[in-house]
Amino acid sequence: MLNVIIALVFRLTVGGVLTIFGTAGPVIVVAGPIGSFTARLLLGGVIGKAAVPLIIAALPGAGYTALAAWPLTIMLNRVKKTAEKRSRTAGYLRRSCAYCPGNVETSIFSYQGVRRFCKYNS
Repeated sequence: MLNVIIALVFRLTVGGVLTIFGTAGPVIVVAGPIGSFTARLLLGGVIGKAAVPLIIAALPGAGYTALAAWPLTIMLNRVKKTAEKRSRTAGYLRRSCAYCPGNVETSIFSYQGVRRFCKYNS
């Protein structure tokens, strides 16, 4: 149960930092280590031990998180844009035309209806 509380504090802290300060590059880089340090402080308070050794032990992971956060953000934004682009265009090529005899490749659709690319509807 303690690990769930620590993970929740980490996520709430990171979410709070990103909500308050936005999603600029430097904020994304420091949000993870701030969340980790906050969670370690809470862990130290809950178990009654000094938080400084816990924070020192977390420094390598916090550094790795800070180094990896920005490149991963760029990559995930690129994946999101590609997926959105594909989901918008996928419907154009997969719908069949009422005027075409079942040949999906000859009809290209838009949300306004059949475009002039359909050779049976021109």
